[in-house]
Amino acid sequence: MFAPIASVVLPGRIGRAHAENLCLTGRTLTATEAHQIGLVDEVTSADPAAEAMAWARTWFTRFSASSLRLAVRAIRADLTDRVRVRLPELEAMYLEELMATKDANEGLLAFLEKRLPVWSDR
Repeated sequence: MFAPIASVVLPGRIGRAHAENLCLTGRTLTATEAHQIGLVDEVTSADPAAEAMAWARTWFTRFSASSLRLAVRAIRADLTDRVRVRLPELEAMYLEELMATKDANEGLLAFLEKRLPVWSDR
């Protein structure tokens, strides 16, 4: 399996090398590792929602909401375009090509049956 949305979004967020590492291995990161590669902005031991709200109050309440909304749209325009164009292509690859393989079905069955998969499409 592969993650279509991660394949589109992660390279722009954390760089191609880190994105490839995560997408190809499927490994889990610690919070510290996620922070080190730029996947998350901060790590806290406090309540994450409270920390996020405090940060937003500190930085955003002094600005116009309409200006912030347009600034977000402007800075994320490239990401929006990539998602709009690439995601349908990758979803089609996932559904039409990957899911047509024996390995995709074996992987799903092995997961559901809680066993190691036996790959055949190498």
